[in-house]
Amino acid sequence: MAPDHVKAQILALWRWVARQDTSQLVYAASMIAIIVAVLFVFFTKTSLPTRLNKDNPLLLGNVERFYKDCVDRVLRFGDVPQGCRTAKAMYQEYHVNVWDVMNEQRLRMIYTARMIARGDLMTEADYQACVARAECHIVPLLPGINQNDEKRMSNPDIRAKQDLFWHLVNDGSLRPDLCEYMDVCKALRKIGLIKFAEKG
Repeated sequence: MAPDHVKAQILALWRWVARQDTSQLVYAASMIAIIVAVLFVFFTKTSLPTRLNKDNPLLLGNVERFYKDCVDRVLRFGDVPQGCRTAKAMYQEYHVNVWDVMNEQRLRMIYTARMIARGDLMTEADYQACVARAECHIVPLLPGINQNDEKRMSNPDIRAKQDLFWHLVNDGSLRPDLCEYMDVCKALRKIGLIKFAEKG
């Protein structure tokens, strides 16, 4: 459906046309063609599913197909379909901008980590509920870990997770250990579209 203000403008234009002579009607026809072209471009552009949108089944379907073919299949079986070999191929096949999808995932991780750091997610139940609503994303340090527990915090794995958690809170830039928590990033890395510099 076109916005109300667009409908009003089109109606006003038609009323104006009814009062004009032939030469002005030609001009009006040109204006109508322009309006139609603008509306076509608007609705075509906004129909491209660059992110998960639960209110639009078409967008949801394309993103789900993208995840099934280019993420799950790649990570589970190591098989890379033809339509998943480049970002351009993914866009043509699924109408998905893979970099937008991955960045949205990263931003939700940053949002989640900062919610935990502020104390807005106090329990694991709150955390899991936020993840289930797709407002939050799984992060490397769950709520409830006692950072004063020296024995637990001396564990290298826990310390690595803590470091990554605070990286999300303070920075959030993409790096190899963060990529491991993002299924889209892991898939793109496996396909060869993301490469991190070797530490040397």
